Amino acid sequence: MNLEEIERRVLKYLKETSTPLVPVDTLLRFLQRRGEFPELSEADLVQFLRKHELFRVIEPLPMEDPEAARELAEAGFVPRPRVILVTRMPSTHDIKAGMREELERIQAALEAALEEARERRDGERVRKLRAAIRRAERLWKRIEEVL
Repeated sequence: MNLEEIERRVLKYLKETSTPLVPVDTLLRFLQRRGEFPELSEADLVQFLRKHELFRVIEPLPMEDPEAARELAEAGFVPRPRVILVTRMPSTHDIKAGMREELERIQAALEAALEEARERRDGERVRKLRAAIRRAERLWKRIEEVL
């Protein structure tokens, strides 16, 4: 495997992308799009990126509640490792704003699902969605404490 070529392509991609924090699986698809690096796995790529001084791999926050993780995944939020160039690392304020934006998107999806469940008079789903909304609010409080 030609690590220098992988490094060159990753650097180019991460410098040119409009979104500096890129999901590792997206980066892997980019590297393999023309049939190149077919032997490169996501685990190998993450290991390479973690050891490299120009890149930072950002792991998702752990989900302690499997039910909450499932509900967030259903709402379109699938936490996965992401990578960023060290030179494009955002400030703490930027990180917090990005997380807030993601949580607002999740809460909007949960609120829409809650409204639909109310209209269908699905009491069990309403209960679960209210619990998910409360968990999202608690998550935001935890994020504010950490950052």
